Amino acid sequence: MCAAKKDNVSEVQGKIKCFLTGVKGFQYKKRPTYELRVYIDDGSLISEILIDHNVVQRAIGYSPEEVSSALASSDARQVSEMKETLKQFQIFLVNFEGTMLVQMTESSPVPVAIEMNQGCPTSDAWLLLERLNRYKMESSCKWE
Repeated sequence: MCAAKKDNVSEVQGKIKCFLTGVKGFQYKKRPTYELRVYIDDGSLISEILIDHNVVQRAIGYSPEEVSSALASSDARQVSEMKETLKQFQIFLVNFEGTMLVQMTESSPVPVAIEMNQGCPTSDAWLLLERLNRYKMESSCKWE
């Protein structure tokens, strides 16, 4: 993706398999959009990326304003429920291993994840099993 970026391509997208290694920052208070910066590892490099606002909002289920309002509420039940929602999102991030559709644009200094899909598609698992079985068969044939 970086090579294409250098060739004056205004937007590049790619799907990567990765896991999330840490959160650099999560901003939502007094903001219309979420800003979630994370570190991901794709097996060759640890990179900082931004998770798109829409991805975060779908995962949490509430806008930044709704989260802030619920946490500032005088209703203890509402505060507790929102804290639990944020805790579940945190658990999702801690355990995330899957694929991301990542976009690089001239307007963003870091890549932006515009999709996050937890886990491995069944088709990928079957292809891996097929390759492993083929390797097993090839390595059991000894040529003398």
